[in-house]
Amino acid sequence: MAWTPRPSRRSHGRLAPLGPGKDSSSGHWELMGVAVQKASPTYPHGLPSELLADVESTIGARVLCNRPHEGIAAIEEYGVEHLASGEPILHTSQDSVMQLAAHTSATPAEVLYATATERTTRASTGGCRRSTRPSLAGWPRRAPRT
Repeated sequence: MAWTPRPSRRSHGRLAPLGPGKDSSSGHWELMGVAVQKASPTYPHGLPSELLADVESTIGARVLCNRPHEGIAAIEEYGVEHLASGEPILHTSQDSVMQLAAHTSATPAEVLYATATERTTRASTGGCRRSTRPSLAGWPRRAPRT
């Protein structure tokens, strides 16, 4: 018996980037037909000094790290110092994300969320996306991410 294809309502296609953005937000916009005209900024050497000062002013404390780092590795490397000082861990990713990580016993989740909200409303971030990672237990090893 020979195989005969059945009619299907499925379709497929190939996508090609429409703009210079390489991050997931740009991709989501493009899927909806909106091409981002300018790529979001990246921070391969951490946040520049003026942006870092603005973030620290918003938090009300200095931050640890300020360099590109994988999230769990940043917590493992800076977690003990964070717990002792209360200074949140700020690291950047390969795309345009600034991430703040903190244990809630040292930095309340509300402070991190307020900081992310404040960063969202300020133009000084230059399109940098923000992420906060409050954690409840397991620091600095095997830190669960929320």
